[in-house]
Amino acid sequence: MATTSACSLCGGQDSWRHSLLECNASRCVWALSEAEMVEHMLATSEPDARLWLFAMNESLPPEQFQLMIVTL
Repeated sequence: MATTSACSLCGGQDSWRHSLLECNASRCVWALSEAEMVEHMLATSEPDARLWLFAMNESLPPEQFQLMIVTL
């Protein structure tokens, strides 16, 4: 268990969103994906991870949603 709320990779404030989308390490992974999908993911600002996933499921085509889930 982490003893601080700082990301151990970059020092930023850690959260589900930071870890999966915003950290430099995760951005390197997303750089290999479709830019349109990544921009949509970042533009959806739902703070709750579960509700964010539901929003992505409703707004992305099934193929993109599957790719996003596997990449996450």
